[in-house]
Amino acid sequence: VAHPFSVTYRDNTAVRVSTIGSGDLQVVGPNGFSSMVEFTGVDTASDGTPRTAVYSVAAPGGAWDSSDNGVYTIHLRDGEVTHTANNAVAAGALATFTVNIAQAPTQPQIASIAKTEVSYVVTVNGTSGAEHVLEATSNMTAWSAVATNTPSSSTFVFEDRTVGEARFYRVTIR
Repeated sequence: VAHPFSVTYRDNTAVRVSTIGSGDLQVVGPNGFSSMVEFTGVDTASDGTPRTAVYSVAAPGGAWDSSDNGVYTIHLRDGEVTHTANNAVAAGALATFTVNIAQAPTQPQIASIAKTEVSYVVTVNGTSGAEHVLEATSNMTAWSAVATNTPSSSTFVFEDRTVGEARFYRVTIR
């Protein structure tokens, strides 16, 4: 999945549209990411000013996810875009953008179940900040919610105060 963005070029005479293309910009970011961007179009196909070019940068690994989080810098490469008198736009950093994608919740796992005199205590390994639902059944077909928890850590406890017949448990993320 690519991230589209635009750059507006201005000049006191006219921007030479034929010099706008896929080699103009490079994006650098976290974890050694460096990629040339793809030129996808310009608002007006003739020389003039201003001209807005649209580009896109491919996501690291093909799709944006939480491992790509961080600040990315868009750099104009030296000598790439010129005006009609053949003077190039100065190379340098044009802008930054930040990727901040929440980590996908992991499937919760029941770590242990302990029976006390008044309850079953179910310890779960899950995802902090995600809403978890403890469900119970005695027949493996009719599940009902027993409790919910939005934990602040990845290991947390549910307590089911229904003591009596044997019950099966599962935990889901809502």
